[in-house]
Amino acid sequence: AVFVFSQEWDKCVKVAQFKSEMGTEFPPQILEDGYSCIIPDEALAKKKFRVSVLGKGNEYIITSNDVVVHQNGGSK
Repeated sequence: AVFVFSQEWDKCVKVAQFKSEMGTEFPPQILEDGYSCIIPDEALAKKKFRVSVLGKGNEYIITSNDVVVHQNGGSK
């Protein structure tokens, strides 16, 4: 997964959170390079999953919107 962020995210450590439509959380993924990560296999096995990103700066925490991703080929 590749993400695009506004400037307020620049000095944040970022973590992507993937969830099923029923709310089951899959392993969180650190954006090691600041903008991309591997989508967990458990999320890719679904027809839809949710993703959001949490960022932690020196003096603040920021969160993205929760987005539903629809994909072809998922099983459930």
